[in-house]
Amino acid sequence: MVSGIVLLFEGTIKVGDIIRVIEPSSGEEMIARVLKINVRTTKIENRDGNTLIIPNSTLTQEHIENWSISSELARFKIKVGVAYGSDTELVKELMKQAALSHPEVKKTEPVIVRMLDFGESALIMELLFWADQSWEVELHKSDIRFEIDRLFRQHGVTIPFPQRTLHVPDGVKTKQTQG
Repeated sequence: MVSGIVLLFEGTIKVGDIIRVIEPSSGEEMIARVLKINVRTTKIENRDGNTLIIPNSTLTQEHIENWSISSELARFKIKVGVAYGSDTELVKELMKQAALSHPEVKKTEPVIVRMLDFGESALIMELLFWADQSWEVELHKSDIRFEIDRLFRQHGVTIPFPQRTLHVPDGVKTKQTQG
């Protein structure tokens, strides 16, 4: 109850706010809209349209990011792997082009592409761009991923998938070769 009173009087989270919180059941990050704040619990709606009732202690004791009171502008990330041997400068330009072609990406802020790592099956690239923190940002990221895929196909850039090669030493019999 104390948490509910703190929420109601402090005003750091209000009805209608969009928050980023850790989902209690799965421990995964979730974006939700605050529907109602009661004394003991708060009703939130996730992007799937599900209404969840969470204890107010979650909102006062856990790390919560309130998108509605922070800056409207935020940096978002998209990771993609490209085949070893790819022209990384071309990849960088195509990823930037994909981001800048989207109307919701802020053209006044830098769009950055960086190589994160040498992965097991791919060079791991990351696109960083700025956009408004909106309920639809995951759709915007999807649109950009589709455009990256289209541009990669158009320019012959391959997004690899893990492949395994099995080496069987000479003299080892398999079920197919036994007879």
